[in-house]
Amino acid sequence: MNVDGTFHQEEKTAGIGGVIRNHMGDWVTGFTYKSMAQNHTTAEIEAFHTGLILADSLKLGNPEIETDSAEILQLLDHAKPPYDIIISDCRSLLRKLQNPVVRHSFRQGNYVADILAKQGSRLTNYDKTTLLQSPPDSVNDQLAKDKNGVTSTRTIKSSTQ
Repeated sequence: MNVDGTFHQEEKTAGIGGVIRNHMGDWVTGFTYKSMAQNHTTAEIEAFHTGLILADSLKLGNPEIETDSAEILQLLDHAKPPYDIIISDCRSLLRKLQNPVVRHSFRQGNYVADILAKQGSRLTNYDKTTLLQSPPDSVNDQLAKDKNGVTSTRTIKSSTQ
């Protein structure tokens, strides 16, 4: 499962998206929607929470979960207001899903969810989750690349001390 949220400061809106694939990389389901949000962290947590709810509803046992938000990983370890209530619910859902590992993934590895989140941000209705039983055309190329193991490179700055 890959999830992502995108945030638009001016409108205080978020695009939420995610995808669940099987062990072969084939599409199982996806979701997208638009919501109100206070900041980028809120958008990312909402995407994570929605993905967990969907995984639980599908009775997935011990899924692999990836997000490009390192902050979510920190909050799962040490929740703080105003996120503590939703993080508590995320922890509960994780327990129901047999405590899967949650990993950080750079945006390039989370690109399908990123595309779905951006699509969600362009929707006109708020808080109406669209479940995607088949992949939209906008993600087909990336799904094929992911399934075939095509990698992308990313340059990161190394810190010097």
